[in-house]
Amino acid sequence: MQTAHVGKTVEAEIDNLPENMVLDSQRRILCTTCHDIHQKGQGTKLLVAAIPDLCGICHRDKLGIQNSVHDPGTADWAKKIGFVSKGSCIDCHPVHGPRGEGGIWASIGGQDVSAQTCETCHRAGAPAPAMQTPHVGKSPGAEIAGLPENMPLSAERRIVCVTCHDIHQAGQGPKLLASPRTNSGVCLACHAEAAGLIGTLHDLRTSAPAAHNVRGETAAESGACGSCHLVHVSSEAGGVWARGSTLQGKYGSGYCICCHSQGECASNRVPTYVDHPDVALVNRTRPGQPGYMPTFDAAGEPSNTGAISCLTCHEPHVAPLNMGAPAASTQHRRMFLRPQATEELCADCHGAETLWRFLYYHKEQRDPYPERDLNRPSPEVP
Repeated sequence: MQTAHVGKTVEAEIDNLPENMVLDSQRRILCTTCHDIHQKGQGTKLLVAAIPDLCGICHRDKLGIQNSVHDPGTADWAKKIGFVSKGSCIDCHPVHGPRGEGGIWASIGGQDVSAQTCETCHRAGAPAPAMQTPHVGKSPGAEIAGLPENMPLSAERRIVCVTCHDIHQAGQGPKLLASPRTNSGVCLACHAEAAGLIGTLHDLRTSAPAAHNVRGETAAESGACGSCHLVHVSSEAGGVWARGSTLQGKYGSGYCICCHSQGECASNRVPTYVDHPDVALVNRTRPGQPGYMPTFDAAGEPSNTGAISCLTCHEPHVAPLNMGAPAASTQHRRMFLRPQATEELCADCHGAETLWRFLYYHKEQRDPYPERDLNRPSPEVP
């Protein structure tokens, strides 16, 4: 017999082991911790307690899975494939023998069954709905020093399904997330730089509570992040964008126009002009440098030889104080303007007209020369 349990130390906080569960002098697990060959009943496996009670003595925090949709001992999906349960816990976690050869894994089959991962069931042809996400396999980056204890990474510090989901949790809440979805805690654990969105006009929980994403969820249900972003690829969304098609605009502007257009949740804030003239540009500033204002290629992806977009000047997730403009901080936060180290990027092309063009770019009613030729010099601004 082989088992990964023998030799492991039982943590000190587990202090209620029954007398018939014997540990060695250093609180390490022995065969006789779980088995008693002298027991009167000589029951199956000679266990000192029934499954899952025996497992729950050490793994109390895992018992939330019992009778849930992920418990093959009681779930309808397991019955449909003809699985016969031998008890919660060991249905998925064989104590003895190689992984993948026992319990539900033998019934499901598939090339990756030995890995015993979420994708074993959540894939095409398997019992559970297929799930895809661009997050799995990515590294959170060295700047994220540590995630909460209930959000583990792989040995290579990469995101896995159990980083965000816990199918054993006691509450068995919606989506089985490591923290409530409504506060976007799981998202912000890695994307802390986006926390500035909370409480702003882009937090649809307060600014547009009746708006729904492509899955029919209000912002109160999806959380501030889920209003616009899906973690798992959605066929109805055509990807992971939760506010419908982004094809209404180009160079990244489509993300903004999904809301800032007539009939949408931000119809009261629709700019007259949304496209900067398409001219060849070389962005001299790189991500992370002071005053970075991204430019975008035709696919809407950041590119240092791209075009100017809504997202060049506006950062929708964070409303930072504009550098060098403390008196206008409230306005800059409301407009979600990126902090600017200098005005050189715009002034390189527009020279003395930079401020004039900025002021009248979005609002036609403020433009005293609506028919002007943008390629000609403009009148001086007093």
